[in-house]
Amino acid sequence: MSTGVPIVMDETNIHVVQLNEWIAKQGSGVLQGMAVNWNWDNGAWMLKFIVRHPLCSKATAQYIFLAAEPGYKLVSGYMDNDILELIEELLVRWHKNQFVDGIRSDSTLRLTEDYKEFRRLEHKHPENKFSTSVPDSIFAIYPGVVSIRRGTNVDLPEPWDKLFN
Repeated sequence: MSTGVPIVMDETNIHVVQLNEWIAKQGSGVLQGMAVNWNWDNGAWMLKFIVRHPLCSKATAQYIFLAAEPGYKLVSGYMDNDILELIEELLVRWHKNQFVDGIRSDSTLRLTEDYKEFRRLEHKHPENKFSTSVPDSIFAIYPGVVSIRRGTNVDLPEPWDKLFN
């Protein structure tokens, strides 16, 4: 696979269309598998694609939100623009209830502890809050089927290689 810059994830690109068709056949669990195995050093473009996908589950969005380490922004006042855009879009979509049910929350998340720590930091550093409010429900435990776990190989279809220049 090439390590080039990813193409824009738009619905007019035939490879994106083919990837979406493949995801539709696999179900929303594969999106969580893609998210938990994503290397954040490659940027947020694939995570934005996942968050925008109509099959993205609440549990997957929750995982992405927490993996982005939102508390860091509260403490430091800084977050990479690409990650900040991802989080802000995710929060807007969360408030609009645009994520589906059916996938279980990742069992490796410490939701109660994360909730308490996030709210503590938010109270301590109100000047660094996100522009969109962070709802309590993003820290809830979502029941459902177990998804693909971290470290599990997700065999993406052939178009995957063509998503890079």
